[in-house]
Amino acid sequence: MEKKDESSQLPTKKLGLQLPALIASIIFAIFLADSGAIPELLVHATGTGYLFASFVAGFFFSSFFGVAPATIAFIEIAPTAPSLLLVAVAGGLGAMAGDLSIFQILKFGILDDLTAYFQRHSQGAFKKVLNLPIFKYLLFILGGICVATPVPDEIGLAMMGLANMSWRYVAPIGFVLNGIGIFVLCEIARAVAT
Repeated sequence: MEKKDESSQLPTKKLGLQLPALIASIIFAIFLADSGAIPELLVHATGTGYLFASFVAGFFFSSFFGVAPATIAFIEIAPTAPSLLLVAVAGGLGAMAGDLSIFQILKFGILDDLTAYFQRHSQGAFKKVLNLPIFKYLLFILGGICVATPVPDEIGLAMMGLANMSWRYVAPIGFVLNGIGIFVLCEIARAVAT
């Protein structure tokens, strides 16, 4: 009986555990986006409920599949919110929580497995490139730009994961950049509504 070459296969232990959870969360996010449930639920937030609504919308704002309903929710929240700054802070905290969730799945599941796979096939060259300080900084900066723009945060977070950045750096970047984006969105929504 011939033994299979293990170096040619993707490691599947962690991937086999986390991939179903990732697929289920994507399906759930698509369902939420298509159903319009998020904006509908958040629109009815009254009193200080707009802060909770902003946090929940922010959580979905950081995901490719949740950004459309979250944007609609912020557009609905902005005209009646007493403070757009508080909306941006609560939304930024929610986005930070969403980014950290995505980052954990990417970095400690899928990216680790893929990095190990490419490392074996490149005979060490892949790791050498990843360990170059200039490459790490470049990935970190490009990842931050992706988080700040309408490009899905998953792309930027994957870049930061490849650069071996700690969640201690990812968390404040996600909070500040998404918070600024939410504030600008709400300002525009309020200006258009008046």
